[in-house]
Amino acid sequence: MLEEKSKTFKEIRNYVFYLLRYRDLSKKEIKEKLCKKGYPLSVIEEVVTYLEEKKFIDDEGFAERFSLSRIKRGFGQNKIKSLLKLRGIPESIIDKVLREIFCKVGEEEIARRLLFKKRYLPIKKTVKREENFKQISRIYRFLSHRGFSYSVIEKIIREETSLDFYE
Repeated sequence: MLEEKSKTFKEIRNYVFYLLRYRDLSKKEIKEKLCKKGYPLSVIEEVVTYLEEKKFIDDEGFAERFSLSRIKRGFGQNKIKSLLKLRGIPESIIDKVLREIFCKVGEEEIARRLLFKKRYLPIKKTVKREENFKQISRIYRFLSHRGFSYSVIEKIIREETSLDFYE
C-alpha cells in the first residue's frame, strides 16, 4: 500500500514537471489537471504541498510573470486582475502583485503606447462633431475592452482632444 502510494506520488510529481515544462501554471490549474487525470485527491494535495515547499509551484511568482506578459500585450489592470482570478490566484496576491507592477509602470503610459501602436493616436481633429465622437468612442471601447479604467481612458481623451467625452 505504501509502495503504491509512493509510486503514485512520483508519477503525479513527474506529470506536474511535464506540465510545467511547457507553461507556467497556478496551483489551481495544476490541481484541476491532476483531478481530470483521475489521481487520488489526497496524493494530489501531498504533491502540490511538496512542490510548493520546493518552490516549483509559486502563485505569487506566477501572478507576477503572468501580469508582466499581459502588460507587454497591452492589457490594463482590470483585465489582468480578472484573468488572474480565473486562474485561481488569491485576491491578496493579485492586489499585491498589481500594486508593485503598476507602481513602476503607469497604466496610462501602457494605454498611450498601445493607442499609438494601433494608430488610434494622435486623434484626427475633424470639423464634424459626429466623426470626433466616433473616434473617441472607438478609443473608449478599445481601451475598456483591454481592461483600462475609466479614469485612465478619460484622462487620455481629455489630453489628446479639446473635447470632453460627454460634450
